[in-house]
Parts: sequence; structure tokens; C-alpha cells
Amino acid sequence: MTRLGWTTAISKSNRSPDISHALAGWVRRSPGGHEAIVTELLQNDSDANQLKHDQTSPLYIACQNGHSRLVPHLLEQGASVNHQNQNGATPLFIACQKGHNGIVRKLLEKRADPELALASHATPLYIASSKGHLGIVRELLAIRANANTTPRHETTPLSVSVQNKHAEVATCLLGATVNININKGEIKGGLTALHFAIIGQEWEIASALIAHGANPEQKDKHGRDSWKLAEGVPEGLLKLRGIQMTRG
Repeated sequence: MTRLGWTTAISKSNRSPDISHALAGWVRRSPGGHEAIVTELLQNDSDANQLKHDQTSPLYIACQNGHSRLVPHLLEQGASVNHQNQNGATPLFIACQKGHNGIVRKLLEKRADPELALASHATPLYIASSKGHLGIVRELLAIRANANTTPRHETTPLSVSVQNKHAEVATCLLGATVNININKGEIKGGLTALHFAIIGQEWEIASALIAHGANPEQKDKHGRDSWKLAEGVPEGLLKLRGIQMTRG
């Protein structure tokens, strides 16, 4: 669309009684964010904190779509950095989920709260760990984000990173203050990070977990310890014994 077309559309949107929908709509549809377009909307009395029906803000949408040049402008215009939509998601959460490192850094500079969680209790660190976004995990740990949160499905950032085979993220989390033997989950069968490593045949991660204090004797809700789980994977017992021998 030409600039004239955008300007005409902006003019029409500003005649609408619902400016929040117009502003959020332009943020979502603007290729690359088009700061000039959103700036014009804001200059025409659009409120950077007006919300859509699902409580989603323009800042959230900009973070979701990776509009890194638009995010600082919205923040300068007073957009709420910690606003949660109807699911509890903040701009920081969606930026962490999508892997937008630069946007995450900018939000944290503006004091975005890393502990604000979804209704399911999933935090920005949890979702970044789940997706394997190493740089973002490092950013969050650097500001001491809680690494022991357990969403309703009751796995931790460490456990979910191991389950999803994100070895570098798991190693990074091991450098933080984590409860390595948490296994309170019912949905996930009370499996620990070590259990997930064995089931997934991630032996280097398993070795690192044991080195950091993971307990091979700890049982899941079905009474299976690491040795029993190792019986179910190729050469599992041999691999686990080798790790134990190496550890002395």
C-alpha cells in the first residue's frame, strides 16, 4: 500500500470510536512495524495503552511480531511494559516465546517483570527454556529470574529444556540456582530432569545433571528410578553405569 493509502486508512481509522482496535490493527499489519504510521496514529490522539477485546496491547503485538524499531517508540509514548492480556501474557512473555532477543533486552531495561506469568503459571524463563532461546535465557538469569517455577503441567525450566533436547539451555540453567530434583508433577508422571535425559538418550546432559547433584535413585510417580528407566532405552544401563563410574 502507498503512503497515501496508509494515510487515508489512518484517517478513516481515527474517525472510528474504537481507536484501540485501529492502533493495534496497524501495528499487527504494518510490514516491519512502520514507525511513521504508528507515530501518526499516536499523534492523532490514539492511546498506546488502549486495548483490544482480549486485553492485548499494541506493545504486545509489536513484541509478538518482532517490530524491534517500533517497541522503543511505543514505550516512549507510555505503553505499559507489564500489561497482561486475558491469558496473563505480557509483552516480555511473548517476546521470549518468539525469540526476539533485542526486544527482550529493551523490555528488561524498562523494568519488565520476569515473574509475571500466564494463568497456567508459565513464566518468560519457562517459555524461553522450552523453545531453546539460549540468549534470552541468559538475559533472564542475569537479572535473577526464578529458575524453579513449575507451571500447572509441573515441569521446571530445566526439565522442559532437557525434555525438548535443548542441551545448551540446560547447561546454562545448571549454572543458576536450580532445584535439580524437582519431580512434583502429576501430568508428567513425576519425572525429573534426569529422567527426561535418560528417556531422550541425552547422555551428556545426564552426566552434567548427575555432576550437579541429580539423584539417580529418585523415583517417578510409578516407582521407577533412573536405572529402571534406563532399561527401556538402547544401551541405557551401560551408559548410565559409565556415567556413574566416571563420577566415581
